[in-house]
Amino acid sequence: MAASSSSDPAATLYDMPISNHGARVRYAIYAKDIQDVVHIVSPNELGGLKGEEYLKRNPQGKMPLLVLGDGTALPESEIIVQYLLDAYADRGPSLKPDDAVSRAKAAYVCRHHDMYIASVQGCMYRAMPSTEARATQLAELYKQLCVLESLCSSPEDGPYFLPGTTATHADGAIVPTMCFCFYALPKYFGWPGEHKASLSAFPKLSAWFASCQASDANLKKVADEVTGALGAWDEGGRWETVGAIADVKNTEYKWTYP
Repeated sequence: MAASSSSDPAATLYDMPISNHGARVRYAIYAKDIQDVVHIVSPNELGGLKGEEYLKRNPQGKMPLLVLGDGTALPESEIIVQYLLDAYADRGPSLKPDDAVSRAKAAYVCRHHDMYIASVQGCMYRAMPSTEARATQLAELYKQLCVLESLCSSPEDGPYFLPGTTATHADGAIVPTMCFCFYALPKYFGWPGEHKASLSAFPKLSAWFASCQASDANLKKVADEVTGALGAWDEGGRWETVGAIADVKNTEYKWTYP
């Protein structure tokens, strides 16, 4: 694919700070310094996620959505990230590991996140059909975070998710979701750890979360965006409104892990 340039018609990313999926795209935009050619706006510009104009471009009605200058619509965060890394390969860091094995590992980390963590992460902050459903998904979230912990580099292997690499799109994918985990799980579900910073059950993920942000200002930027939006949710009573606080009071179910 030929590299895009600043002379190309600007693309538009429809996204909001609370979106952990959108945040991985925003990270790629910030890291590659392509805000001049990829503008970030709210989905409300197209009438909101369920608005007719938005649904024409993404029938799933989800964030994020990238619309190219020629009108081509690209939904799904990892698809958008890979497009940006290819289209703007001549801008900023590649965000891809140098060798084939590490590239495959980065892809696996992202796939694990998208299939097994993203599918149940809503148990932390959404209304659920029942208390049992929330508890069941929370147990699955713990299981899948254990897998993610096993994939994460140790502190002595460097500050990023994959040992011996620079920051990659895998870091960009995982940091925003861990913002949700480190925010909600200690505060509302009683998991041991430091609110907004760590979970005791996952020492490698906790150390990586701190070190990668200390080493990469753009990872910190997206983490601050997501955490700030979670704080706004909190101030608005989100966890009470969605029934999470009431659910956790039900002692028939397990809420605190491990």
